[in-house]
Amino acid sequence: MLGSIGYRWSLRVLGLLVAAIGGSASLVYKPRVSVPKSGNARLLYMLCKDPRFLCVCSAVTLIRMGYFEPVLYVPTAAAKETGMKSTASNIVLVFNAGTTIGRILSGPISAVLGPHNTNLLANILASLVIFVFLLVVKTAAGYYAFSVIFSILSSLYLAINTHIAANEFGTHAIASSVGLTIAFSGIGVLIGIPVQGALYEKYDRPNDRITAVSVWAGICYASVSMCYAILRSLVARKQSGSYFSKM
Repeated sequence: MLGSIGYRWSLRVLGLLVAAIGGSASLVYKPRVSVPKSGNARLLYMLCKDPRFLCVCSAVTLIRMGYFEPVLYVPTAAAKETGMKSTASNIVLVFNAGTTIGRILSGPISAVLGPHNTNLLANILASLVIFVFLLVVKTAAGYYAFSVIFSILSSLYLAINTHIAANEFGTHAIASSVGLTIAFSGIGVLIGIPVQGALYEKYDRPNDRITAVSVWAGICYASVSMCYAILRSLVARKQSGSYFSKM
């Protein structure tokens, strides 16, 4: 579509597709969990007081602060390496295919390792992959390999966080907890993309590289690993049951 109808109409078509699919699905939605008797405001307040929930929110914020560096800058670096603009599009396609695989595998992997261990291990590996591939490897093949590995690792948390929310805070708190984490991830996007742009303009563009933005992304994912490690420790010490179930 980008080649045949241009950027603006491609976005319009995408918007129409989302409206048609999302709008059709919304017609058959129905509530399956009752609203807490104490109201949603108290539930949100209790969530924000829980250190486990704050760990999850901190993690998703940091993820979004670093996630878009590989999405935005690796395709550009790969295209410069090969001298062909089509390489950037191919990298994006490979990346999206990898996220699909990661979403599918998140369930089986978390069933074997546990959701907390899966999140922790995936983000440790993601940070290592960023530092190893983007700071050392400077070939098109390396960028393709990075896109496959990182896209799978970076997408595992999407489904697993919902699993964690159900386990730790109760099924009736899923909508509120997931909604809040999405809000925090939006904050991460608003912080991460401008910072990456500033780093790229000041340090990377003059030297024709992506070192500074890669270090930023690697640090973000290392920090995510720390958040999930703290969460795992808190959950390990938590007694069975949750006070959210009494609300």
